[in-house]
Amino acid sequence: MVQDMMYYALTKGYQRYADELKSLGAPELVLKKHFPRYSVTKIHQLYTKETGQANTSRKDLTPDEEKWICDYAKEHDGCEAVFATEFPVEMHKFYQKIDPDNPQSILAADLLFRGVEMATCPVRENRYDKLVEQMKDKGLDPADPGFSYFLQAFKHGLPAHGGCGFGIDRFVEKTIGLNNIKEAILFPRDINRLTP
Repeated sequence: MVQDMMYYALTKGYQRYADELKSLGAPELVLKKHFPRYSVTKIHQLYTKETGQANTSRKDLTPDEEKWICDYAKEHDGCEAVFATEFPVEMHKFYQKIDPDNPQSILAADLLFRGVEMATCPVRENRYDKLVEQMKDKGLDPADPGFSYFLQAFKHGLPAHGGCGFGIDRFVEKTIGLNNIKEAILFPRDINRLTP
């Protein structure tokens, strides 16, 4: 769904607003309907082989790797959007589902575009007993009152679910080809600016 949404938004945007995007200096779009997928381990291996920087023991991707794999996919796959998959189980949050076919990874992916993460796409753990077990494994107390309403919903049954956190400001920045995300935000905030 996230792939289809991104593909639709980009291809339609580039069709409908070609003149405007060109006037803003937006880069040419290189995209396929089905984005390539690379496991985190594979990205580490390819990056290490290409750059000589040994990242194979890292659990997550570095910003340099995110940029590099997008360039790699653009050149080798003809698509500058790419999914990073099979994140190690050591990185998982208590509410994420572990892949039943590969218990060493979580059911999640990051959608990368032009060197930046656009969306994190996890599947959530919906089984009450497994969720409680994972909370305990992470050192959390399921009996804590702060978790009561959260767990109540799972105790009575929730269907399998997931979603994404999509960075619309990043999307605008990278689509247009801006130099800084602050240029894509009407009222940007940072440690030195809170108003307006």
